[in-house]
Amino acid sequence: MSKSSRVLLVDDEPVIHELVVAVLDDADVVGCVRGEEAIERLRGGEHFDVALIDKNLPDRSGIEVIRDLRRLAPDLEVLVLTGYPSFDSALEAIGLGAFDYLTKPLRDVNDLRLRVGNAIDRAQRRREAAALLEALRSSARRYRELFEAIPDAVVVFDDATQTIHDANAAVETVYGWPRRELIGRSATLLGCRGPERVDRRRDGTVLAVEVRTASLEASSSPLTVEVIRDVSQLRQAQKLEAVGRLASGVAHDFANLLQVIGTSAELVNDALSTRGETGGDLREDLARIGQACRSGLELTRRLLAFSGRQPMEPATIAVGDVLEELVSMLRRAIGARIECTVEVRGGPHWVVVDRSQLEQIVTNLVVNARDAMSEGGRLAITVARADDRPEVVLTVSDSGAGIPADLLGKIFEPYYTTKPADRGTGLGLATVKSIVDQLGGRIDVRSTPHEGTTFEISLPAASGAG
Repeated sequence: MSKSSRVLLVDDEPVIHELVVAVLDDADVVGCVRGEEAIERLRGGEHFDVALIDKNLPDRSGIEVIRDLRRLAPDLEVLVLTGYPSFDSALEAIGLGAFDYLTKPLRDVNDLRLRVGNAIDRAQRRREAAALLEALRSSARRYRELFEAIPDAVVVFDDATQTIHDANAAVETVYGWPRRELIGRSATLLGCRGPERVDRRRDGTVLAVEVRTASLEASSSPLTVEVIRDVSQLRQAQKLEAVGRLASGVAHDFANLLQVIGTSAELVNDALSTRGETGGDLREDLARIGQACRSGLELTRRLLAFSGRQPMEPATIAVGDVLEELVSMLRRAIGARIECTVEVRGGPHWVVVDRSQLEQIVTNLVVNARDAMSEGGRLAITVARADDRPEVVLTVSDSGAGIPADLLGKIFEPYYTTKPADRGTGLGLATVKSIVDQLGGRIDVRSTPHEGTTFEISLPAASGAG
């Protein structure tokens, strides 16, 4: 017992107060005459280890006070004081959570000190156990948070049976298996774990991984913890970086050649005009050369935008103004069978972007939408300010063929296309995503086969504008 121990005494006899304070001189004893006063102390936030409560109080029954105190402080140890002990009253008090009872008058001071001391020890041990349990729970929560936050897949399985005991959320991304379907099943579902390790996704494709392993002792049998990194993404990133460097070099050289060809065609055309010659078919051939050069230069712009090496001149631009000008020209390419609408909600909406980048984003999405609606349909382009964030949202929706769910994850990959070889390079959507990433934005896509596709581009709004 120490001064850090607190005892609540609820009794209307002054002599009892004097005796308890004298006997428990190394504890902090707080006295109350009425039961309601004791209850108010606990409601006010005071903490006690033990309460000594007279069974008969001036304002209410001590048994009722015990019930209320235990509800307010479940870890409080209670001893009942009674001048008329009975087996039934003792049972009632114990049933309400009383630890013990003492008979008045309190003649045996050693017995009083012993019983209160035991109650204090019990209360403090219970509090320490509760604190330890909470610390364990907190530790488990922190472990779980860390476990779930790891970007690599983590699998915990039994050494002997290979049964999976646990897995983190990243397993679903890496392997394609829902976590709930893995728990309790064999780790061999994820591939062979022998000397010649071969991991596979749920769809059967081979997965290149880097694995770190640790052992975990458990009560039943040893467990193995595997931290698995999907290195195929790293290899893909390295491959794309190499493609980007190659594309940049080729695009620059190709653009220079096209400029020479285009300029030469213009000089020949001017020479024919100077001589007063009609040229006939020759002028048509020159026009086709010029058009081919312009198409080639547009392709180099896409390659350079994709590689991130195109010289840019960012400016604060109203997205709606660019759309109105651009779509009026694109309508001829879209065709009469496609109904195209442009809506600017509110605004103007300003973003910091190179105008050619914004034009590329819109042109690529519009051309994709046109190709998805070979029999005609509706194309809707909207610009609005995001409700809950400082972003401008550009939405392009079509009523076309839609994209199957299993292909949605591939549409932004460079050179991936579902179009015939003579109609698509596979750079359109890859270019759009590359530009959006460079601008610090994001692109989301929703699609339902036979019902259409919606692309949503979110770009940071220009500071202080829109």
